[in-house]
Amino acid sequence: MRVAIIGLASRYWPAAFADRLLAVPEVELAGAAYCGRDDQFITASLGSSKEAFAARYSIPLYADPKELIREQRPEAVVICEESIGQHRYVDLAAEAGVHCFIAKPMATTLEAADQMVSAVERAGVVASTGSTQRFDGALRQVWEQLRREEIGDIVSIRVMHQHGNIDAFGPDDWYRKPENGGPELSLFWYVVDCLRWLTGKEIAGVYSQYDNFLWPQSPFFDNAKALVRFDDGTLGSIDAYFCMRWRYPSWEVEIVGSKGAIKTTQSNFEGTRYGPDGAGSFYRAQNDHLGAELRHWLGACQGKWPPEVSLADARRTIEVSLACLQSAQTGQPVGLPLEAAEPIVAGRDKYTRGIGAHA
Repeated sequence: MRVAIIGLASRYWPAAFADRLLAVPEVELAGAAYCGRDDQFITASLGSSKEAFAARYSIPLYADPKELIREQRPEAVVICEESIGQHRYVDLAAEAGVHCFIAKPMATTLEAADQMVSAVERAGVVASTGSTQRFDGALRQVWEQLRREEIGDIVSIRVMHQHGNIDAFGPDDWYRKPENGGPELSLFWYVVDCLRWLTGKEIAGVYSQYDNFLWPQSPFFDNAKALVRFDDGTLGSIDAYFCMRWRYPSWEVEIVGSKGAIKTTQSNFEGTRYGPDGAGSFYRAQNDHLGAELRHWLGACQGKWPPEVSLADARRTIEVSLACLQSAQTGQPVGLPLEAAEPIVAGRDKYTRGIGAHA
């Protein structure tokens, strides 16, 4: 199966995609397109030259992704460009009948997300996007236990995710531009999807507070909290941290049910289930989440199963993430579906701080 890369606009995704794809025996890397970006942009985003990337993987390099698709005829592409413009490349690939996997967050507005959904449905191609936590071994076992109703009916759930800090992105990296969503979308993308996936429920309303305490050089939050209410009344909460200079668990999930509770702490990738029969741990080994996610997507491209995350499903995660951002900016609860007359743009200068907030 021939797979190409569209976009070299990330220090992580292009190489991460290439390495995992090449680990699949039936996959051949068909080439990479840098989407006409100048050398300064590529170096700031990728961390190396486009030529060095192409040489590392022995693949042809194209400025124009349309030319790449026409000449190399890939069956699928992975897209890793600026979040604000990825919908253009989904349109291009879908029109050519090429399957897509899109780096998260796939879009920054509902309009762009809707455009993507329409493009892939119209073309009949397989498209998915990164919700890598669904392929974490411990969290997958949590999902399976919940489907078996091992702790009964879910009454509340808390999800924590920390993702380092802004210094992972250089001063000229596009990630620092508020129009690309920042952690307000890239971190909330993970936690909102995790809430929806584990519970199998949709979120009806949110209330959020965001602030920046430790990283004055960042244009975004470094700590964020959100309360959510699901459509059946179940309670949920989110803790998102973008401030860590030290080792700290990447995930924590706590779920309280009518017959027991589950907690995971993703530092040792360990989960614990509590119930009338006591406590027991499960899953102590780390797995390659992204590799598992891409292998699943490749199988979907080959018709073996549906994609884990459809773009329509991902669109709902974007909607809730934008609702949380709107709540942080207005200081008010926000109901779903979202009704926003203007685009909701990230940035700490727009937060409304509650009583007792620091100056």
